[in-house]
This record gives sequence, C-alpha cells and structure tokens, in this order.
Amino acid sequence: MRPLLTKLGSLVLLAILALTGCGEVGPTAAPAPTGVPATPAAAVIPAAAQNKALLVTAAELKGLIGGPRLRLVDMGSSDEYAAGHLPGAVHIDWSELNLGDTQAAAVATWQRLVSDLLGKRGIGNGDTVVVYDHGTLYGARLWWVLDQLGLPDKRILDGGFAAWQAAGGVVDMHPNTYPAVAFVPQVRPDTLATKAQVQAALGQKDVRLVDARSPGEYAAGHIPGAVNIPFNNTAGGTPSIYKTPAELHTLFAAQGITDQNQVVTYCSTGVRGATDYFAARQAGFPNVRLYTGSWAEWSADPRAPVEK
Repeated sequence: MRPLLTKLGSLVLLAILALTGCGEVGPTAAPAPTGVPATPAAAVIPAAAQNKALLVTAAELKGLIGGPRLRLVDMGSSDEYAAGHLPGAVHIDWSELNLGDTQAAAVATWQRLVSDLLGKRGIGNGDTVVVYDHGTLYGARLWWVLDQLGLPDKRILDGGFAAWQAAGGVVDMHPNTYPAVAFVPQVRPDTLATKAQVQAALGQKDVRLVDARSPGEYAAGHIPGAVNIPFNNTAGGTPSIYKTPAELHTLFAAQGITDQNQVVTYCSTGVRGATDYFAARQAGFPNVRLYTGSWAEWSADPRAPVEK
C-alpha cells in the first residue's frame, strides 16, 4: 500500500512516519505485518456475505450464532444493551476505544490498553468478530480498531440490531461474557494517520482528507483541503443499511477522490470518521487511513491551520 506522503521525499518526514505510524505497541506486541491469515478454526462467514466484502446480513448471521470462534459485540449504549441484544453478545462502548492523542507514546499505550480490553471481552486473534450498533453506525469504530490491531476476520452486521429484530432474530436480555484470552496486536500502521502526518500532507494532491461531520460542523471550520462526506450519507433506510460498494464509490468520487488517492478520514473524535473509513474500504479504495485524533486534537493546537 502506498504510504502517506510518498511525494515528500524528506528523510526527516520519513522518520516522523516511522515513529508515528503506530508500529510501536509495547513489549507484548508482535511484529506488524500488513495482514494476518485467519485460523482454520475460525467461524466461516458465508460466501454470500464475503461477496459484500465487509458486511454480514442478519439472515446470514442467524446461521452462525453459537459458533465456537464467533464473537458478537454490541456497540450501543449501556441502556440499549440492557434492553436487548443479540444472543451471546458482549458490550463495548465506543468511548472505551477513544484515542485523542496521536503522538507515538500515546498511540502505543492505547494499543496496549485496547488489546487488553479485547482480551478481557474474550476476543482472540483467531476469532471471527461481528460488530453491530443500534442505528448509530458507530459499530464501524470497533471495526476500525480491529483493523488497526490486525484482526483479519471481522464484519459489521448490516442494519444493526434493528435488522436483527426485523429478521426475527432471538433477543437476549442478560449480560454475557466470553472467557478471557490474550489478544496480541498485529499492528497495521497503514490504517492510522497521526496529526504529524496530516500536517505534513497538507497541500499534497495525492492525499485527500474527508471530514465525516455534519455540513454545519464542517462549515464552522475544518482541516484545510478536506471535503465533506457526512458519515450518515453512507447508509440509508430503516433499518439503516450501508449503500452498495458501487454507490459508496460514487459518493466519494463525487468529491474528486480516486483509487490513486491516499484517503484520510476524520470527524470530531474518530467515531464518525471510522464510519467513513469503513465506507471507503467497502467502496474498494485501496489506501485509507483514519485520523483518529480528528478535530478535537487538531483544533486544540492554536498553530494548526483551519479552513472555513
């Protein structure tokens, strides 16, 4: 995958990329390959779901429930989880995954802590993880985290909890746990953009910044050169179903984004930006990163340029 800032050619900037590209994960981390093959014992997503790339439908998921290597994660609020969730699903709130400081040391600490969190929730490197939300599209945040930490087999339940209910899926009312395991991160630096990288990339024609916030937030101030693709434009209907890969590709292409671009998404704190990240991946764009520090980190620096 083409690294961010390929045209800069400066050894200093390359050093910045090496230090801030999230490759340092602490003593428990393994080396950082670009991908990890799924283990033969992992739950198998049907071919029909694989044809939809990164999604699984409620009907397809019903046939997988109870698989020994399947892990279901509810990304709704605590109240939503308590009111009803998929059988066996554990709960993770999006706020538990926050990463607002993209300096190297902070990223390394975050990778270690989130890996511990995943292990305590019973998610291991060989598992198949299906993430869902309750209509917010925030499930994409955990999908990005799993992508960043190198879990190969992960899907989002298209339409979330509402789609599960519409398909007649069984609803569980009891808290669930899986046995704790060790989750060893296989970090993928090509999935995350740091503030330093974004700053260095400003004005580079091959890097396209995508602001996933609302049009009003975007108009009030955004990173220079960013285009606006509100995260909720990536899905539609009731339940909220993701647009097709072709429709998503058109959505991004309408903003001048091509397959040759390095796409960097962001929002306020990296949650909605993760939805645009997922949508860009679903659309088939090969080079996509999330600037997880997003507007909260950028706007906190009085020296960081702002465009209106």
